Amino acid sequence: MIRDTFFSLPRFVHLCRKEMAEDWKKHALRIVLMYGMMTFAFLWSGFSEANGDLYTYLNSQDPSWKFVATGGIILCVVFGCISASFMMGQMKSKTGRTSVLMTPVTPFEYYFSRWIVYVFAYLLVFLIVFKLADYTRVSVISLIAPEDMVVESFRFSYMKGNHSSFFSYREFIVAIAGYFFAQSWFVLGSSIWPKNAFLKTFSAGAVFVFTILLTARIIRVSASSGPSYFSGHNMIEYVLVGGMSVFVVFNWILAYYRFKESEIINRF
Repeated sequence: MIRDTFFSLPRFVHLCRKEMAEDWKKHALRIVLMYGMMTFAFLWSGFSEANGDLYTYLNSQDPSWKFVATGGIILCVVFGCISASFMMGQMKSKTGRTSVLMTPVTPFEYYFSRWIVYVFAYLLVFLIVFKLADYTRVSVISLIAPEDMVVESFRFSYMKGNHSSFFSYREFIVAIAGYFFAQSWFVLGSSIWPKNAFLKTFSAGAVFVFTILLTARIIRVSASSGPSYFSGHNMIEYVLVGGMSVFVVFNWILAYYRFKESEIINRF
């Protein structure tokens, strides 16, 4: 019988070990897939730059860095959403639900263990795989690149440069908040639709975003002739970060309570 009705660290550690022992092949396959896709994209960019015009080499910076930075950001978001959609994948069948709900742990312990793997640990794994793919690009392209072409490993300090994808610290914070908002949306979707979670959540998200944009457009047109309460981009950025942060926490909490109410026989 479970005496601690919410959280027990020893029991939580045993659960994490059990989850990793059972799912390590799936995790390894997904990591290899991430590495393969990033390596292919980075090598394609490197080959294109190596066969490009000489004027692109007349600087002390690797010409592939812009693609590596932009591609890395896009893939981080895409893989992050896919990872979040796998979070409650074991609940998509009656056998899986039986195994999960009969495990002698609390709902919070199971949910938190999955959250750590598919939300938090994913970021660490992505950074490692990103660097490995970039090192692979450097190793291969260095063999075929012209002598006047700079080929070196990507430095994250480039993100602060003039050609950065983010032009200010505030915009970077907005992007981080947007990433977690998107990922939390897929976490919620995985708890509502364990089967085909990514497609269903993406469809629901597309409708949600379209509704928000349409509403914002209507409000902007209606208020165009009146006084402006948002004097500049700073206030808009603060509102975006605050609103998305609230929705991130809300989505995580709602996903937990949705999982907590799960039954072996899916009635929905």
